[in-house]
Amino acid sequence: MSDEPRNEPSAAKGLITDPYNGGLSATKLWVNVAYFVATLIMLWYGVVYKVTPELLLIYLGVVASHAGASKWLSAKFATPTTEGK
Repeated sequence: MSDEPRNEPSAAKGLITDPYNGGLSATKLWVNVAYFVATLIMLWYGVVYKVTPELLLIYLGVVASHAGASKWLSAKFATPTTEGK
């Protein structure tokens, strides 16, 4: 095996960096912090109390709707590329 460092970004680094310039993305960072905290709260609530199906659906709905809205907004407001022009 080679002792040279690999230039591949780690999966964890990809959670908080901008894929275009490799810099820190505040948006990605805080979204993942919010998901992490919400998950910890759900886990804590599940240990101390009982998670009802309604509460679980609300949690999953918030996560899924944010992901869907984010993808939709990215597609809607994406800047067109200049390749091929």
